[in-house]
Amino acid sequence: MRTGRPLGWPLKGSPDWAFIDGLEVAGGERVTLPAEVRSGLPWLAVGQDVLSVLEEHGRVRLIDMAHRETVSARMQELPTGELHDPSASRLLTIQYRYRRVASWSDGRLVLPLTVTAHLDAVSQPGVVYIARAAERVELWSRATTEEVLLRGDSDRDLP
Repeated sequence: MRTGRPLGWPLKGSPDWAFIDGLEVAGGERVTLPAEVRSGLPWLAVGQDVLSVLEEHGRVRLIDMAHRETVSARMQELPTGELHDPSASRLLTIQYRYRRVASWSDGRLVLPLTVTAHLDAVSQPGVVYIARAAERVELWSRATTEEVLLRGDSDRDLP
């Protein structure tokens, strides 16, 4: 989905971030990342799987699978929750929050259903928005993107 705007326009409300574009979620939870997003990030350009981290509702961070050891160590520090078996609670949290995402060198990603649901993009055609800050890449829901744009009093409209 192309907005007709130059890619990478800065977000006034979040100056470190550049909004890239809206991406249509095709059947099978597929999206294609623009080349502008993948450039300079070898872990997105080579077609290896990436790790999605569900942040607050409406935001999903994509990270290099090479960092899974760091993520694994952080997962051990997760709160155990209210279940009687702490290891079961931790496992449920990990399974929900951290998901492997299949990736191809042409930028196609297959998002797990938990990711599309977290981004409110389950209905067809769903749309997610992509933003980048240096090495950080995130997918945002429409509501999150609108909130960021409003915070910066942006006059830009979403596709």
